Amino acid sequence: MKNFNQAVIIGTIARKPSVFDNTKHKKATFTVIEKSKRNDQEFSNYIPCEAWGSMAEIAESLEAGIICTIIGKVKSSSYEKDGQKVWKTVVDCMNIIPAVPF
Repeated sequence: MKNFNQAVIIGTIARKPSVFDNTKHKKATFTVIEKSKRNDQEFSNYIPCEAWGSMAEIAESLEAGIICTIIGKVKSSSYEKDGQKVWKTVVDCMNIIPAVPF
Protein backbone atom coordinates (compact mmCIF):
# COMPACT_ATOMS: atom_id res chain seq x y z
CA MET A 1 0.00 0.00 0.00
CA LYS A 2 1.37 3.41 -0.98
CA ASN A 3 1.77 6.18 1.57
CA PHE A 4 -0.08 9.32 0.45
CA ASN A 5 0.57 11.26 3.66
CA GLN A 6 2.15 14.51 2.49
CA ALA A 7 1.66 18.09 3.64
CA VAL A 8 2.85 21.23 1.88
CA ILE A 9 2.52 24.44 3.90
CA ILE A 10 3.50 27.95 2.92
CA GLY A 11 3.44 30.37 5.82
CA THR A 12 5.28 32.58 8.25
CA ILE A 13 7.42 31.35 11.16
CA ALA A 14 5.62 32.45 14.34
CA ARG A 15 8.71 32.62 16.61
CA LYS A 16 12.29 31.37 16.65
CA PRO A 17 12.24 27.54 16.78
CA SER A 18 13.02 25.77 20.06
CA VAL A 19 15.92 23.36 19.59
CA PHE A 20 16.63 20.32 21.76
CA ASP A 21 19.91 18.50 21.34
CA ASN A 22 20.66 15.19 23.01
CA THR A 23 23.48 12.79 22.23
CA LYS A 24 21.52 10.95 19.52
CA HIS A 25 19.30 13.46 17.71
CA LYS A 26 18.64 17.16 17.37
CA LYS A 27 14.98 18.22 17.36
CA ALA A 28 13.45 21.61 16.53
CA THR A 29 9.86 22.58 17.21
CA PHE A 30 8.19 25.63 15.71
CA THR A 31 4.87 26.99 14.50
CA VAL A 32 3.96 28.12 10.99
CA ILE A 33 1.16 30.66 10.54
CA GLU A 34 -0.86 30.02 7.40
CA LYS A 35 -3.37 32.70 6.46
CA SER A 36 -6.41 32.06 4.31
CA LYS A 37 -9.46 34.00 3.25
CA ARG A 38 -13.04 32.78 3.01
CA ASN A 39 -16.09 34.94 2.27
CA ASP A 40 -14.01 38.13 2.66
CA GLN A 41 -12.95 37.06 6.15
CA GLU A 42 -9.31 36.25 7.02
CA PHE A 43 -8.37 33.22 9.10
CA SER A 44 -5.03 32.23 10.58
CA ASN A 45 -4.07 28.61 11.13
CA TYR A 46 -1.24 27.90 13.56
CA ILE A 47 0.43 24.67 12.45
CA PRO A 48 2.88 22.95 14.83
CA CYS A 49 5.95 21.50 13.13
CA GLU A 50 8.84 19.25 14.18
CA ALA A 51 12.18 18.85 12.45
CA TRP A 52 14.79 16.20 13.25
CA GLY A 53 18.52 15.83 12.52
CA SER A 54 19.74 17.90 9.58
CA MET A 55 16.30 19.48 9.15
CA ALA A 56 16.50 20.65 12.79
CA GLU A 57 19.78 22.38 11.94
CA ILE A 58 18.05 24.23 9.09
CA ALA A 59 15.11 25.11 11.35
CA GLU A 60 17.54 26.45 13.96
CA SER A 61 18.56 29.21 11.52
CA LEU A 62 14.96 30.42 11.03
CA GLU A 63 13.69 33.62 12.62
CA ALA A 64 10.20 34.87 13.39
CA GLY A 65 8.52 36.44 10.38
CA ILE A 66 10.40 34.47 7.70
CA ILE A 67 8.16 33.00 5.01
CA CYS A 68 8.86 29.30 4.37
CA THR A 69 7.59 26.36 2.45
CA ILE A 70 7.38 23.27 4.64
CA ILE A 71 7.10 19.83 3.07
CA GLY A 72 6.44 16.95 5.43
CA LYS A 73 4.04 14.37 6.78
CA VAL A 74 1.20 14.71 9.24
CA LYS A 75 2.00 12.78 12.39
CA SER A 76 -0.22 12.11 15.41
CA SER A 77 0.84 10.82 18.80
CA SER A 78 -0.63 10.56 22.28
CA TYR A 79 0.53 10.69 25.89
CA GLU A 80 -1.02 10.57 29.36
CA LYS A 81 -1.49 13.79 31.34
CA ASP A 82 -3.30 13.83 34.67
CA GLY A 83 -4.90 10.48 33.83
CA GLN A 84 -6.25 11.74 30.51
CA LYS A 85 -5.07 10.71 27.06
CA VAL A 86 -3.86 13.77 25.13
CA TRP A 87 -3.41 13.69 21.36
CA LYS A 88 -1.15 15.98 19.40
CA THR A 89 -0.81 16.38 15.65
CA VAL A 90 2.25 17.95 14.01
CA VAL A 91 3.87 18.22 10.62
CA ASP A 92 7.07 16.15 10.58
CA CYS A 93 9.32 18.25 8.30
CA MET A 94 11.12 16.51 5.47
CA ASN A 95 12.12 19.75 3.73
CA ILE A 96 12.26 23.39 4.83
CA ILE A 97 12.62 26.01 2.11
CA PRO A 98 13.00 29.62 3.34
CA ALA A 99 11.76 32.24 0.88
CA VAL A 100 14.56 34.27 -0.62
CA PRO A 101 13.83 38.01 -0.75
CA PHE A 102 14.41 39.62 -4.13
